[in-house]
Amino acid sequence: MKKCWIIFLLLLCLFSISCLGEENDNWHEAPVITKAYELSAGKLYLEWEGNAPAYQLHMDGKAIAVATMKNAIISLKKGTHTILIYPVNDAGSVANAEKVLQFDIDIIGASIGLDLAALGLNPQNLTAGTSSLPFSIDYTENPIYKSVPQITSISTDELDRVVITFSDRYYADEYVVAIKVGKNVTYAKFPKVTAIDNKLLIQKNSSVSLILDPEFLHAQKCMPPEMDIKQSFNIQLRKCGIDLITGESIPTLLHDSKVSADFQYTPIPAWKTAPIITYASQTADGQITLQWEHGDGGLGCEYAVMKHKKTLGIKTGEEEIARVAGREFIINDLMNGGHAFSIVPVLENEKGNASAEAGIELKNDWVVAPMLSCEQSGSNQVRLNWTAAEGISVYHLAVYSGDTESLLRFVNLDYSLYTEFDVPVTQDTMEFLFTYPEEIDPDVGERLRFVIYGVHYASDGTEQKTAATTQNLVIQ
Repeated sequence: MKKCWIIFLLLLCLFSISCLGEENDNWHEAPVITKAYELSAGKLYLEWEGNAPAYQLHMDGKAIAVATMKNAIISLKKGTHTILIYPVNDAGSVANAEKVLQFDIDIIGASIGLDLAALGLNPQNLTAGTSSLPFSIDYTENPIYKSVPQITSISTDELDRVVITFSDRYYADEYVVAIKVGKNVTYAKFPKVTAIDNKLLIQKNSSVSLILDPEFLHAQKCMPPEMDIKQSFNIQLRKCGIDLITGESIPTLLHDSKVSADFQYTPIPAWKTAPIITYASQTADGQITLQWEHGDGGLGCEYAVMKHKKTLGIKTGEEEIARVAGREFIINDLMNGGHAFSIVPVLENEKGNASAEAGIELKNDWVVAPMLSCEQSGSNQVRLNWTAAEGISVYHLAVYSGDTESLLRFVNLDYSLYTEFDVPVTQDTMEFLFTYPEEIDPDVGERLRFVIYGVHYASDGTEQKTAATTQNLVIQ
């Protein structure tokens, strides 16, 4: 058994020596560059095939590096460059050394390190084989390195998932989201293909929205954002490198952008988000109709209708005037002027965020003062005519009597209340015959003032009055 092992080892050594000799015989053949890609800003990664124990890299006619492996990383500046790779070997160790161009020892020696000596190569006695085909590159640093994405908004969707919207002008292949709570930071990766497949990415031109789905985050051992706690978010873009030989993407090589500025946000449950008032307008005399949209995730929110109190345009308070289950409310019995309302979602007596304020300027036809005409009818009667406005139940009529001084003071007469009464509305065109029962001196006459206004009764019985009309008349 021991002899078998010895024979096996001898055969293995002979095979290795044979292969080494074969490799040495082919060392001078031209290397073939198989991979080339930007590794990072200003760094180019090269990989090639060949049989030499070492290789010297030339760029733009100058030796820049020696590699003992079949790959190297070289520095690049912006511009067009041509790269050649030469196989090199020790002239004293190869049979066909006389066929190979001898290198300038000063140039080679300046770039050769201890690795060559470790391989048994004499740095002072090297020869070069056939160079690779020229590899030309017009290098410009990938712009993604200096790009800074900007978070434009963060919101919470109807499933209580945080949605981050940001700019991406580079159509990145992966996004990294950082979630900070205090000093704790967790990171979640969103490869574009995976995020699209999971319906967690929405892109419109350069605007991208990522949905931080709890299940997706848990799979990466990343805690999802907590509700009702202020947190900080940022985003980083990652784009796959490109193989400059084949033009194909390299999924394992990702170039990073800079990190966006932190965006502070407190996620709130969907039902707490502010409703959006979609309609707010006068729909009849004394009436305003409000309609709104709100996603409550099927929890069945109620909605508090809040009326704002203002003085000289400045909010001084608010009151809840109704609580409804639907998404529409009609407010009646409002007088002319400005009115402002907002809608607040309510779940189990806990209130969410109020909608933006909706202001409506109300103009009621019935509030306008009635057009009153007065004319004497007979010796002591006055016929009153006016048109009744819709919504008015009764008109209040007050009659004032002036003093009996000279007509020269007619414009400055003092009037005192003589009588007043209500006239129920019976038709659109109203007529009332007023009789002055006292004796009238025809030489002086009786100076009368008629004041009329309409009365509208609100749904709770409250009296609301129109503007008043005044007419003066002297009867004789």
